[in-house]
Amino acid sequence: MKSSNHGFTHWLLRVVVVVLTLIAIRAPLIQAQPVIPTLESYVKAQMQAMNLPGVALGIVQGDQIVHLEGYGVTDPTGHPVTPQTSFRLASVSKTLTALAVMQLVEAGKLDLDAPVQHYLPWFRLADEQISAKITLRHLLYHTSGIPQTAGYDNFYNGDYSDTALENNVRHLESIASTSPAGSTYQYANLNYDTLGLIIQSVSGHSYETYIQDHIFTPLAMQHSFTSQTEALDQGMATGYRRWFGIPIAANLPDDRATRPSSFLISSAEDMAHFLIAELNSGRYGDATLLSPQSMAEMRRPFIPIGTTGLYSAMGLDVDQVNGEQRLAKTGGTANYYARIVLLPDSGWGVVVLANSFDIGLAEQFDTFADQISTWLLDQRPLDIIHLPIGGGNTPMKVALLAVIILELVFAFRMKIVLTPNRFEWRSVIRKLLKPLALDIIIALVVLLTVPRLMNTPFSFLYYFAPDIFWLLVAIVTIPIVKDVFKTLITLRRLSIIQAI
Repeated sequence: MKSSNHGFTHWLLRVVVVVLTLIAIRAPLIQAQPVIPTLESYVKAQMQAMNLPGVALGIVQGDQIVHLEGYGVTDPTGHPVTPQTSFRLASVSKTLTALAVMQLVEAGKLDLDAPVQHYLPWFRLADEQISAKITLRHLLYHTSGIPQTAGYDNFYNGDYSDTALENNVRHLESIASTSPAGSTYQYANLNYDTLGLIIQSVSGHSYETYIQDHIFTPLAMQHSFTSQTEALDQGMATGYRRWFGIPIAANLPDDRATRPSSFLISSAEDMAHFLIAELNSGRYGDATLLSPQSMAEMRRPFIPIGTTGLYSAMGLDVDQVNGEQRLAKTGGTANYYARIVLLPDSGWGVVVLANSFDIGLAEQFDTFADQISTWLLDQRPLDIIHLPIGGGNTPMKVALLAVIILELVFAFRMKIVLTPNRFEWRSVIRKLLKPLALDIIIALVVLLTVPRLMNTPFSFLYYFAPDIFWLLVAIVTIPIVKDVFKTLITLRRLSIIQAI
C-alpha cells in the first residue's frame, strides 16, 4: 500500500512539473515573428494565436472607410462574420453615452458642473454630504469617488423593466465613496449608468430611444441595437466565454440596467460611421452630431489614469503614439470584446470587434487592435501576441488545480471511522462532525475572502471567469462531500455492528 501511495504521489508531482514547464515556455506574451506581409494575414494569424472564433475589423481615414472585413465565425454552426455582424460593444458604450451627454449640454438641457442631484434629486451614495458634491463632469471622467467594483454584483440581474436603469443607480445608496469627488480617477461603470439615467430624465425618452434617434439613426448605423433580442434576430454573433483559454459558446442574458456603460450593440461597419464622425468634428455625411468645439472638449485629456501614462477624456483614454495623440476605448464583457482607436492628426480610425474575451488578458487583447493602428502609421512588421496556456490568471488557476488534486488525494486515502467492538456514539459523532464543521468554516472563509482579494464579487466571477469560479466551488465542495460521505458510511457500518 505504501508503495502504491508513493507511486501516486510521484506521478502527481510529475504532472505538476510538466504543467508549470509548459506555462514557463508560453510565458512571453509577445514573441517576435517573421514579417507579416499584409494586414489580412496578420489578423488571421493573430486570431489563431488568441483562439478567437470571430473578428470584425473596420478602418477609416478622414471621411472614408478604407477597409471593412469579417473573419472567422459568428457561432458554433459556422456562419461567417461580416462587416454587418453585430457584437456587444461593452465599455465602448460609454463613448456613445458621453456623446449623448454633450449633445444635451449643447441643447442647454445639461450643465456638466451641476450636481447630479439637480437632475436626480434622490441620487446619493452612503454619505449624503459627499453625494451632494458629485457633478456630471465627475461622472464623465470617473472622478466621482464611486469605487470600481460598485455594481459588479448587479450584472445580468434579469431586470428588463422600464425602471431597470434607475433601480441599478439606486443601489449606490449602500456604496461608500472611496475618495473625495474630483480628486482621483476610479473607473466605475455606475458613473456612466448614472449618466444614462440623467439622459433619460432630461430628454423625456428612454435611454435606448435617445441613442437610437440621436446617434444610430443620424449615423446610418443600421446594424446597431439597444436590445439583444432584436440584435439576435438580425444575426448578432454568439459570444464565447473562456474556459482555461478555450472559447466556449455562451448565450448570456441582456442587461438593461447597465446598458449606458456596457450593453450597446453594433457592427464594424456602423462603428466605422461613428469613427468618421469622431474624426470629422462631429459630422458624418449631411448629419452633424456635435459642434467642433464640443468634440474638442470631449477629447481633452483631463486627469491621469493612475501611473499608466494614459489620461481620461470623456468616454475615451488619451495618450501618445509615434508622436501624435491617440484616443481609444476598450470594452470587454464576459463573452465579447471591442476596441476603437482614433489618430486625429493622421486621420486614421480603427475598430476591432470580437466574440470572445479574457478579462485576465485585457492588455494583450488591446495590443491586437493597437498594433493595427500603429502599422497604419509606420508599416513596421507586426508581432503575433501569444497568450499563456490556460488563459488569464494562469498561475492562480494552476494553484487552485493543485489544491483540488491534493484534496482528491486525501479524499481517496480517508479512513472510515470504525469501532469493531465497544464504542460510544457521542465520541464517534464528535470525530465525524468536527472535521465537517471545520471544512464548512474554511469553505465560507474561501468564498468570502478570495473574491475580496480579487476585488470582484463571487457572482462576477461566475460570468467573467467561469473557470476560476468552478475551481473555487470544487475546492470548497470536495472536503465537505468527503466528510458527508465518510459520516454516512461510518454511521451505516456502526449500525450494522451494533445490530450484530
